[in-house]
Amino acid sequence: MRHASWKSLLITMVLALVAGAPLQAQFARQYAGLTGGANYSNLSNYGGINSDYRWGGTAGIMAGVVTFEYSYVELAPSWSQMGADGAHLDYIDIPLILGGLVPLGGRSTVGRLYAGVSLALKVSCKADVTATCDAAKSSVWGLPVGISIAHVIGGGRFVGVDARYNVGLSDVFELISVTQRSWQFRAMFGLPLGGR
Repeated sequence: MRHASWKSLLITMVLALVAGAPLQAQFARQYAGLTGGANYSNLSNYGGINSDYRWGGTAGIMAGVVTFEYSYVELAPSWSQMGADGAHLDYIDIPLILGGLVPLGGRSTVGRLYAGVSLALKVSCKADVTATCDAAKSSVWGLPVGISIAHVIGGGRFVGVDARYNVGLSDVFELISVTQRSWQFRAMFGLPLGGR
């Protein structure tokens, strides 16, 4: 009888540790972080005009709130080199995204599916044809859609990778109907804000 009690106690302790581990490793309710990576962008009207793609860099910050158990809201401004081959347009891109969290084999690793709206503010332009920059609008709207995978590394901190497609919603230039579209690939590092 006494031997059975020790077994029961041992099993209970192991189950408590296993059940408690995901809770300790879960994502912070509020977080901030850094992002960095690459853009692959071009200019297109999804018809006759389709420019060559340009590779560029991106770096930024992010801040978010987990709103319910498996959803979040995030603001993630970044400096982004976009445009196309022959028309380099650099922006401060400010996306507001809404997403869902999908646990991947426990609560320490999640998939993050999201969509939102972004406002990109032009900070510089360099083009083969000078008139191109004169006609470039100071801001453009976009629709970011993406997926990321993040892993908690302890204390609410997390690392991850992100892939995003940004569909242009407004014209980039005054005189021609083309929008900015880009693939964005980033690494990210996040920290909890105000406890977990």
